[in-house]
Amino acid sequence: MKLRDVWVVFRKEVLDNLRDRRYMFYTLALPPLTVLLVLFTATMEIAPRAIDTVASDVRIAIAVEGAAEGPSLVTFLKQEAFEVIAVESAEDALSSRLAQFSLTIPPRFEDIIREQGASSLSVRYNNDEQGSDALRQHLVSTLDRYAEDIVVARLRERGVDPTLLKPVKIQIYPVGVAGTMSHLAGIIPLFLVMWGGCGGGATSTSQQIKR
Repeated sequence: MKLRDVWVVFRKEVLDNLRDRRYMFYTLALPPLTVLLVLFTATMEIAPRAIDTVASDVRIAIAVEGAAEGPSLVTFLKQEAFEVIAVESAEDALSSRLAQFSLTIPPRFEDIIREQGASSLSVRYNNDEQGSDALRQHLVSTLDRYAEDIVVARLRERGVDPTLLKPVKIQIYPVGVAGTMSHLAGIIPLFLVMWGGCGGGATSTSQQIKR
């Protein structure tokens, strides 16, 4: 067979495939869609595990810049299953992957809270790591509880009942079966797309045979 004959056959097959929209979807659109759906399903699987890791006894490493400025905060973090690593630079600790999170405590942090009533903290984290968002939420909620403890202590010093700040208690009761329908919801679209793509490929093949 001559090279010209091979080129004619190849050109004919390419043109036939370009005319078939379902075949083009099967060959060009289906692979990236499948990858996206697989990543989405994997994310649904990883997120609950990250939350479970937070709720377990695993200690989370956090680099703290200015730890000497907030000894009570450092003690509180250690009680909340955080492994505090005192560093001189929070940004360098993240870039060197010493820890996934860093906390910067400003100078005279606790003195400013006592004198002025409020101060600020800076949290940095590596969002490229899996489960970093769940861990970030856990860290922020921990710092919020620390702030709430300060407010409660102030109210008690003034003879005010701290429960006045929370007149409503919210009770949450999960009733679904974890790990069943949520994961199934991510897998079903994957099978539907694959089924539609395979159907298109079969149709295209049958049309080529007829030609």
